[in-house]
Amino acid sequence: MGEDRLPARADAYDEGAAPMTRPNRDTCEPGADDQAEAVVRRARGLFLLDLLANGTATADDVFDAVDRPPGVDPRCLGAVPGPLVRAGLIRAAGRVSSVRPGRHRALVRLWTLTDRAAALRFLIDLLGLGDADRGQAASTTSNDSINAPAPAVAAAGADTEA
Repeated sequence: MGEDRLPARADAYDEGAAPMTRPNRDTCEPGADDQAEAVVRRARGLFLLDLLANGTATADDVFDAVDRPPGVDPRCLGAVPGPLVRAGLIRAAGRVSSVRPGRHRALVRLWTLTDRAAALRFLIDLLGLGDADRGQAASTTSNDSINAPAPAVAAAGADTEA
C-alpha cells in the first residue's frame, strides 16, 4: 500500500495514539454518561408504548418526543431498538420514508411488535414498576416521570393480568 493510499486516520496507527473505538449501540457512545443512558431508556419506553398502541413504529415516532439535554448526541437514539430485537419483542417490517424534515424523506426502519405480553413485562421492568410486586423496594431516579405509571401501560396491562 503506497503512501498516497493511507487511511484518513493514519495518526491512529502511530505508536502511542489513542485507539479508535466503535460506539456501543446499546448506550450511545463509548463510556456514555448517565444523561445519554437516561435518554435512551426514556426513548425505549416511549417506543414500546407506541408499538403497544399502534402495532408499528419508527424512530421518527420517538425522536421529537424525547427531551435531550444539551450535549447528548441525538444519534444515541439509534440504540433504542437493539435490546428489543434481541429480546424477541420486535422485528423489522420494512422501511418507510421519514416524516422529519431534516431527514429529507430518507428511508427509516419500520418496526412491528412480535410479543405483546413480553413487551408489557419489559416495559414494566424498564420503568421499575415490577419491583413492588417482587417484595423489593421500588427503584428511584432523579426523574420521577420515568417511574410514574403511564395510563397506557396500566390499561394495556389490565387485560394480561390473571
